[in-house]
Amino acid sequence: MAALESAQYKQMIGRAGRAGIDSSGESILIVQHKDRDKLCSSVQEVYDAISSTLFAKQSSNKETVQLACDTSLSQLASKKLVIQKCNEDGETRLEVTDLGTAAYKGCIEVDIALVLYDDLCKAQLALSVQNYLHLIYLITPYSLVTQFSPDWSHMFNLHCKLSPEDLHVGNAVGVTERFLHRRTMNHGKVDPKEENIHRRFFVALMLYDLYREQPVWEVADKFHQNRGFLQNLLQSAISFASCVYYFTMEMEQFWAYHAIYGAFIKKFSLCAKPELNALMELPGVKIGKATLLYKAGFRSLQQVAYSEVSDLTNKVDYMTRSQARQIKATALMIIKEKSEALRAEADAVIALPTPVPDVSP
Repeated sequence: MAALESAQYKQMIGRAGRAGIDSSGESILIVQHKDRDKLCSSVQEVYDAISSTLFAKQSSNKETVQLACDTSLSQLASKKLVIQKCNEDGETRLEVTDLGTAAYKGCIEVDIALVLYDDLCKAQLALSVQNYLHLIYLITPYSLVTQFSPDWSHMFNLHCKLSPEDLHVGNAVGVTERFLHRRTMNHGKVDPKEENIHRRFFVALMLYDLYREQPVWEVADKFHQNRGFLQNLLQSAISFASCVYYFTMEMEQFWAYHAIYGAFIKKFSLCAKPELNALMELPGVKIGKATLLYKAGFRSLQQVAYSEVSDLTNKVDYMTRSQARQIKATALMIIKEKSEALRAEADAVIALPTPVPDVSP
């Protein structure tokens, strides 16, 4: 990397030849991975970078900026997101850890990155794949757990009715009948960490029921929660699942999670709106486009396939003629493939030998 000359810099930010027209400009620095560490790798360089921000310009003194910077770096270090190392020259350099990179790529909040890491490490030792409950537990948003106000007596009754597979997941994450009984009877002090585990497990059970396409009102009635909470929970869980997916992608030790969640998240996202599943069979049609088609009255592949291109462009917002032709052709192809498969299956059944009835006395 080399320092830019004034003329080069002005050329990059689009102000060359326009002197006097603009008083300021904006630029974005893009570097290769090998040059990234040269940008800001010491505490002093962090200070220098922060001093050029709006926060620093609006601060009354430099001590405030430096204190905020020191506090932030200290918090990042305590959460194992950055570390300080000495190079060959004896200079102290900052280095982002694998956990820090994963938190950044996964858009995971700093406060929960280490908690998520510990949960994933713990689950690796005894991950239950008899059903999807354990995987759903790991992508249950931490922020929504604190909003869940359980009726512990009712939760205890639900726990007693769980299947052996669900009970196994509960045991794996730390759910105990002893704790539930204590909370039901309101005996003794409660460990906040232990209580959060139990809250999160029951929130995961709600998501598991929704994943199995049980109606929202039934799940709400089952857990004594309002439907608004469940709908918000589902949308938040889908977003957090994607965050966990990218988080695990950056850490080699979590390769198994990355492989599992890669296939699971797509299926999990569909449970938010099961009525869109048929439309999302179309290649390139995501939940947004499927929603527009559904609102325009196209509820099935057949309706899309046998509609006119002009109907699609007129009724569906933001639909171009080329997109309409492509979607229509794809829908026709899928219907044809399905009909041929059904015809082949019917022919195979017809070709089976007819059993001769036994007429012996």
